[in-house]
Amino acid sequence: MPSVSIDGKTDKFQVNTGETLFKELQRNGHELPHSCLAGSCGACRVQVLEGSENLEEPVGLEKMTLRPLIDNMCRIYGPEARKNNYRLSCQAKIKDGDIKIKEV
Repeated sequence: MPSVSIDGKTDKFQVNTGETLFKELQRNGHELPHSCLAGSCGACRVQVLEGSENLEEPVGLEKMTLRPLIDNMCRIYGPEARKNNYRLSCQAKIKDGDIKIKEV
């Protein structure tokens, strides 16, 4: 069973494949910042520090929502921000393998 750890926290959460990061962390008692939970606001964004290959590729609404968010972060923090591997926890589905994220 894959696990998710959060930068700066000691807990490691056992998660199910095929589910979203948000849902599985919430099921384990850890709630990430959020608003719409539909993939359109970007409030639930996280930075994937390790194991990005263990998440399904962003598609549809997640991809459309991330584009302007990342563009804005690049405008503020510089082009290096594009390499920070942001995802929306309400849309990012878990594949097999461990993941480490950072709340942003």
